[in-house]
Amino acid sequence: MDINETLKLIQVSAWAVGLRLLGAVAIWIIGRWVIRLLIGLISKALSHNKFDATLARYTCSILQGVLTVFLAVGVIDYLGVPTTSFAALAAGAGLAIGAAWSGILGNFAAGVFMVLMRPFKVGDSVSGGGTEGRIKEIGLFITKFENAEGEETLVPNGKLFSGNITNHSTKLAAADGSEEVSVEFQVAFGFPHKKRSAKLTAALAKLDGVVADSVEIVIDRFTVWGPVLVAKLLCPAAQAIEIHSEITEAVHEAFGDMGFGDHPAPRVMYKDPKGSAEAGEEGEEGEEAEEDEEEEEEAEEGGGHEKE
Repeated sequence: MDINETLKLIQVSAWAVGLRLLGAVAIWIIGRWVIRLLIGLISKALSHNKFDATLARYTCSILQGVLTVFLAVGVIDYLGVPTTSFAALAAGAGLAIGAAWSGILGNFAAGVFMVLMRPFKVGDSVSGGGTEGRIKEIGLFITKFENAEGEETLVPNGKLFSGNITNHSTKLAAADGSEEVSVEFQVAFGFPHKKRSAKLTAALAKLDGVVADSVEIVIDRFTVWGPVLVAKLLCPAAQAIEIHSEITEAVHEAFGDMGFGDHPAPRVMYKDPKGSAEAGEEGEEGEEAEEDEEEEEEAEEGGGHEKE
């Protein structure tokens, strides 16, 4: 075979390979366009039938991923690459990626469980994962919270699902769909909380959006420092976070130092048993110190009697 025939063979092979590559690119582009069009139609159909927004987004995302994988396998097969070897390679890569991205996959799994179990939905007022606010978006890997100032906090689904979740929006008034908002605060023994409670009740009743005659201030429990009061009311669910902040400010204005004066506020964390334990330890240490002082005084008195 002379050099001319070799060059001609190379040219023909190059053209064939080039056309096959162009065909693969065209298949990929057209396939992606078809997938996007199909996902868009499915999304519109789900929205039209009032399907849950979060579940619809999950369904479309998973379906798009599956279709994209099938498209990629088809393109590789069109190029003449054996799909069996590719499958083995993909399985090995999957194991490596799974080990490296265990945390991310954990967030994904937690997101799937949250969609299935439905502890909350978009628009609910929720406390969890060290964050409190209204749920703005539930994603595959993260959940978006929005606070009263409009700031967004992204919480990994794994962290959110592994801890306690409090859905404040489950406290709904059957009549008008209002949401109950409550704030706890500690006051000292002897503090005139009844008079201040009346002042606070009048201030809260004037807040915009508060349901008439729904304001209530009650004693929830007692601690070693005094009663724990709870101020609660009903308001539209969309204003719950804003109203919560306004209640806190109103409590501070009406009750001031809560009767503790210049002394530091007691370290009672109502929602943190560890904090309560720490406070209890401090109380025990104080009692032991008082007992030591009493023993020293008795010893001094005894010494004085002996001298007499």
